[in-house]
Amino acid sequence: MALASLCSEHMQARNDSPKFVAFVVDHRLRDGSTLEAQKVVQQLRRLGIESHMLAVNIKAGTDSPQVQHVESIARDHRYQALGKACYAHGINQLLVAHHADDQAETVLLRLVGKFYGTGLQGMKQNVPIPACQGIYGVSESGQPRHAMNPQKSEEPHMQIEDGGVMVMRPLLRFSKQDLISYCQSTNVKWFEDVTNADTTYTKRNAVRYALSHALLPAALRTRRLCVLSAQIADHMRAIEREAEKLYTQLPIELDLASGSITI
Repeated sequence: MALASLCSEHMQARNDSPKFVAFVVDHRLRDGSTLEAQKVVQQLRRLGIESHMLAVNIKAGTDSPQVQHVESIARDHRYQALGKACYAHGINQLLVAHHADDQAETVLLRLVGKFYGTGLQGMKQNVPIPACQGIYGVSESGQPRHAMNPQKSEEPHMQIEDGGVMVMRPLLRFSKQDLISYCQSTNVKWFEDVTNADTTYTKRNAVRYALSHALLPAALRTRRLCVLSAQIADHMRAIEREAEKLYTQLPIELDLASGSITI
């Protein structure tokens, strides 16, 4: 709700503010989830934000998913529902409220899963929407354009597409407590999924409990994990800049007839 309130404030403060539309996903994995989602929609509308509820069924196309997989299955279905809703409403930027505590959980989960190196940068600030590959208009498609600067003047412009939905995480630098304090100071009611407190439900819940109760060594606590994530992200950006620099210096010839590139 902190992100929604900030969006509402932005719309009220600026005449040139974009219009924000909220999507509330009901996974229907626990009793009372639909009623809670309806209450969230009502709260968002009180903030002056157009809101829609999206119901997903994570068992569709699966054989009763095991509890240990429910989080990843729910995530995929959630992003697919959000991506399709964005496309239907002409939206190409999806803001999500992941915060620093979420980032620390992600990095620690990747350490536990033995994903080292670049994987430890955690969630990126801006990224094409995940789990939507092949969905037209959602995954890097939907906006036709012409290829720029063909290598040979006699070659026709090639019809290609880009576009799709980008996920943006503007709150990654803020802790959960920062967002709670903001909501308290602005009298904004927020909602929490009660299953998040069940450490037996998912790995992330167990990791969240360990981090929030400072049960791990200092090097594996939230602040240090976020610093590690930022350092690796900075390193990756430096590598990408160097790669882009080298790329621009290379002579590249595109052969449209064969679909090949000569460097």
